[in-house]
Amino acid sequence: MVKKSITIFLGPSLIDFQSERKTIELFIRRMSALLKDRCRIEFELLICDASDDAVYLSRKQDGYNEQLRSSDLSLFIFFTRTGQFAVEGSEKAIGAFRKCGKPKVYISFKETTGEEGFNQSTLEFRKLLEKKYEYYSDRFSDIETVKLRILQALKILSGDHINLIVTSGKIWIEGIEIGEDDLSLNKVDEFFNHAPLQSLKMKLEKINLKYYAEKAKYTVGKLDVQAEEMYEQLAVDRQSLIDEINELEKLIFEVTLSMSRGILSGDVTVRQSKAYSLFERGDCYGCLRILDPKEIDDDYEKRKQGEEEEIKTLSSRYIREYRTRIDILGTMVGYIACFDDITDCYEKITKVALRESIEFDAVYEYAVYLLKHNKVQKSIQIAEKLEKTYDLENPLQKDRATLFDLLGTLYCKQGLADKAEKSYLKSREIREYLAKNGHGFYEGDLALSCKNLGTHYYKQTQFEESIRCFLQAMEIRERLSQLNPDLHEEDLATIYGNLGVLYDDQGQLEIAEQYYLQSKKIIEQLFRQNPDRFGEDLAATCDILGLFYDDQGQFNKAKACHLQSKEIYERLYQANPKKYEAYLGITNFLLSKFEN
Repeated sequence: MVKKSITIFLGPSLIDFQSERKTIELFIRRMSALLKDRCRIEFELLICDASDDAVYLSRKQDGYNEQLRSSDLSLFIFFTRTGQFAVEGSEKAIGAFRKCGKPKVYISFKETTGEEGFNQSTLEFRKLLEKKYEYYSDRFSDIETVKLRILQALKILSGDHINLIVTSGKIWIEGIEIGEDDLSLNKVDEFFNHAPLQSLKMKLEKINLKYYAEKAKYTVGKLDVQAEEMYEQLAVDRQSLIDEINELEKLIFEVTLSMSRGILSGDVTVRQSKAYSLFERGDCYGCLRILDPKEIDDDYEKRKQGEEEEIKTLSSRYIREYRTRIDILGTMVGYIACFDDITDCYEKITKVALRESIEFDAVYEYAVYLLKHNKVQKSIQIAEKLEKTYDLENPLQKDRATLFDLLGTLYCKQGLADKAEKSYLKSREIREYLAKNGHGFYEGDLALSCKNLGTHYYKQTQFEESIRCFLQAMEIRERLSQLNPDLHEEDLATIYGNLGVLYDDQGQLEIAEQYYLQSKKIIEQLFRQNPDRFGEDLAATCDILGLFYDDQGQFNKAKACHLQSKEIYERLYQANPKKYEAYLGITNFLLSKFEN
């Protein structure tokens, strides 16, 4: 049964854009089929006649205007020319959005080699959007950029219930990798043009040439001691570079997601608009010049007059401009003053957000940022201020639950067990209510709260309470896994493993064994699909199970588990000796007792 339907209106295009338009249509239909099965969200695609001239000849525009007004998302994509009815449709959509909040409108122009490539009508329309409607229109060099914007828009329209992430240079939606044929991240403008990212990738290509050549020799023992040491260091450097690339791609993706939120809000400031355009072209330092703190502060102070609602609107824009600066700073590899600059920005906008009771998610992000940089006490101060504001302002319940989860984590790190428990319990209580009344959308969040609470009770040696929490999390994940195994099975395996440890500690060995084996079974399946990602997890799981069997005197089973672990660690060791030398050594030690 479909839980949510999102209607997408694809506006008319001129003949010079038909191929890309068909590509977009096919892409949306493929994503709709995937999400209908995975998370019961369906897209209804309303397609205007492919040619703007077709609309003109049949005068179907009135009917199309009604369709676009009733849609959730209206897409208008232009190249060198703009037709009369595509322009009219865009204006109608913007007007409807400003009046009643829908449809969200995405307008994008394909870049040419110069302004002379654009028809006069296109130049005039772009000026109209900027001057009259003050509406941001995107630019793109490759159609892959538009595809990513569409996915991000759909995630936002779903209330962020669509799981969309970037990892290992790929886009993943609801646990499924989107293939290069459907969406190539490398061709998306802001990834392609990001100089530090491309520089890191070039370094990786050079390292890989040497790494794979040396690995072949290392595997068969044809390197001397010095060459082995050089290979081992090369493997460490290579993995460090891969991790750095993955982290940077995630940060760039988060910036583009924030951009999409801004575009769909219909309230992108002039500064943000210029910064977005520069970011897409890879000019991060240009973005910082546009988003100059002194200019933002001076402008805010000069304009901070008028009615209360006007001040709130101005303050919201002030915060969003600083958040754009923060997002871009996060992607700037090698920028020495990054932490101090970001902290200064957050300090300014946190005061405004709490004073004006707006943009609370910026305050939450600051607390998370501080936690990431191990500034736990300061993070608690910010999070507690936000909690007090929430008590007065009655925000969305899901935001309160997320904040209580964060507070639970922070209190745990400070050893404040009672406070941590209260926070985790509040989070679970809210999410239980949301899951019951939210058509199933919040069940994954509830499972996370139960898991967090179970982990907390385990650390406090409250094993019975911990088991109850993990069993509740397990029941939810098992049900969700039936609908979408790719998204939920990894977490389900973790829960099974935790239950195995808990029942093992309680001396309920048959039950413990069942959960250990269930965890291992899932991880083996994940390992077959992605050995690089899940190899270490499977090896560790095998060793844990081997130790369990060893304690029970089931030595043949124990040996088999450790041998399976050894085989995996040996493969990992060949790829990165320094990282896995200790792990392999421990497994060999565990096996040594079976030699006799």
